[in-house]
Amino acid sequence: MDVIVEKITEEATDIKSLRLVSPVGAALPSFEAGAHIDVHVGGTTRQYSLCSDPADTSAYLIGVKLEAQSRGGSKAVHALKEGDHLEISAPRNLFALAAGSDSALLIGAGIGITPLIAMMYQLKAQNKAFTLHYFARSQDHIAFSETLLRTDAELDFGRVHFHLGLDAPATGGQLDQLLARPENGQHVYFCGPGPFMEAIRQRCEDWPKDAVHFEYFSAEPVEVTDEGFEVIAARSGKRVWVGPEQSITDALNAAGVEVCVSCEQGICGTCLTAVLNGTPIHNDMFLNDAEKAKNDQMLPCISRASSRTLTLNI
Repeated sequence: MDVIVEKITEEATDIKSLRLVSPVGAALPSFEAGAHIDVHVGGTTRQYSLCSDPADTSAYLIGVKLEAQSRGGSKAVHALKEGDHLEISAPRNLFALAAGSDSALLIGAGIGITPLIAMMYQLKAQNKAFTLHYFARSQDHIAFSETLLRTDAELDFGRVHFHLGLDAPATGGQLDQLLARPENGQHVYFCGPGPFMEAIRQRCEDWPKDAVHFEYFSAEPVEVTDEGFEVIAARSGKRVWVGPEQSITDALNAAGVEVCVSCEQGICGTCLTAVLNGTPIHNDMFLNDAEKAKNDQMLPCISRASSRTLTLNI
């Protein structure tokens, strides 16, 4: 759908927020905390979490960090001006708040704070207790600080804590304290850079699996060690060679087998495909460990194969 960039705000160092509204002033589709939208800009499609109040559908608010190693998405967004038109998708949610939990522990770092802000709004509306811990390099790197401080001032059951300028050992010490043991009925939600996420996941190994929720913003770089393999597109019968320099989706698309993709980083799940034969190497951040172990589905935008041939239901 078409939206207009109504307002752009410098939220922190290298982070801008964009307020998006309908061109005709209509309400936008409703969403729940944790949802994201696809933004089509500069010939790319990127996913950005909605960080506005889910109760307010007059606009969507997203926060975008200008990445030093940007593949074009964040640079294109940061080049936008107020009044520009954008094409976006309807909201999708892969990071929703769990029903029935008693309280929430929210932990974010850097731009990973964005989905947690919407969670604050929704938890407040539901009268549920929560605590938010935000890790940032410095005061200048705190995104949405006014929103966080204002919201915290309005709460009588939640608290916002900032952890600034901590090195890796100090960050680990703070996480040790926060995640030492789950309180009864408590769920943890976290988002941020890859190493930060892994540090939290390691400390949550003894937590109940259904009480741990997270979302990656980007995948780790994939080191290709195979020399290539053959993919069979079962629906058309086409056999396509995938070289070490290619993704499966690129190879299939070049051969005329269309695969719908979005993030191309194994995060959003758009290209999820059933595996009929062969063994995939899962490089994605979308499937959980149990789903990967079944080897009956994969994300071909980033994953590869350990078998010489891989048959996909496509």
